[in-house]
Amino acid sequence: VGRMGGAAAAAVLAVGPLQLAYGAEVNDYPLLVLAVACCLLGRAEVLRGRPITLLVIAGIAGGWTHMLGGGWAVATALSLWAFDRRSAQRAVGYILLGCLPVIWRGLALALEEGSYGQAGLVFDGLLEGLTVKIGYWWLVVPVVGLGALKRPGLGLLLAGATGLILVMIIAGIAAPHQHPYWLVLGPPGALLVAA
Repeated sequence: VGRMGGAAAAAVLAVGPLQLAYGAEVNDYPLLVLAVACCLLGRAEVLRGRPITLLVIAGIAGGWTHMLGGGWAVATALSLWAFDRRSAQRAVGYILLGCLPVIWRGLALALEEGSYGQAGLVFDGLLEGLTVKIGYWWLVVPVVGLGALKRPGLGLLLAGATGLILVMIIAGIAAPHQHPYWLVLGPPGALLVAA
């Protein structure tokens, strides 16, 4: 993130309270944040005319790490469509191919009734829980919005990831009182603050 957005982006990500809260998590969330950041770096490389290799490797790693990582990787590759349609298509194809066993298992889980056992969207509880964890960092949100005006492609990716998390909560797949899903917004959010 620092390589793409400079010291400001690196600092925002490094001291973000949600990132710090889950940084020592033994589950897959720190690896998920790394995969998200590497997908962004791979996207930046493709925009500079370089091969899709980093984006594909990071995308496959993200997909094997968490469902959000796979969704993020595909969305990141698709965000290249307007710039380089062929690279976008190839990247999506390779990512999906590399994640095929995970996708297959995910589809099987999607058909199981127990996959949808969470409470659904309890907006007050969600906001209250996030506020406890991030405190005054809500003040960064308008700065992220200003950054999205300067970098609309990245802003759309952030909005899409936010939407995917909310859909997971609404569907009862993700729990509204658990917040590690929101870590995926860290790398793009930090880049938008720096912008």
